[in-house]
Amino acid sequence: MKPPNFTPAQWDNNAKVYLKLQGAPGPDNIAFDSVLKPSHTPAYNHVLEIQLKIFLDKFNPPFGSSAWVVLDWNKRPFVVGPWNHAEWVVFVQNFQRQANMWNDKFWLTPIGNFDRLDVSLPGRGPDMRPNVYCHLNVELVGSAAQAHKTIRPFSEII
Repeated sequence: MKPPNFTPAQWDNNAKVYLKLQGAPGPDNIAFDSVLKPSHTPAYNHVLEIQLKIFLDKFNPPFGSSAWVVLDWNKRPFVVGPWNHAEWVVFVQNFQRQANMWNDKFWLTPIGNFDRLDVSLPGRGPDMRPNVYCHLNVELVGSAAQAHKTIRPFSEII
């Protein structure tokens, strides 16, 4: 998987960092949008908001077939059938629940020589280095054109 391509959207001249980046996915990579919200006081940590837009490409066998043989990621064949509405709703809810499980679970600690986001209070001693609290928002979108990543249930049809 290739690293994502980003378009810088907002530069902070004081910290010399980009505060907003917009991801531009390609065929073999994944992207996301991010917003860095620096703290201006040692009492609070910085916040990094990451938004990942995913399109779940529901597969239904073509031409009214009741089943279709496809290859999974490991090139193993398996049979798929059409999703009914209730099955699809349950799958999407479970997918979203799993994605949300990872939200607010990550912190970044800036490395020792990265001082661009240090916070100081004039006349109050040494600068403080806040950690970065990471907030993940996985959003399911209605089309591949709106998505950073499209997830398909198989690699190819046999």
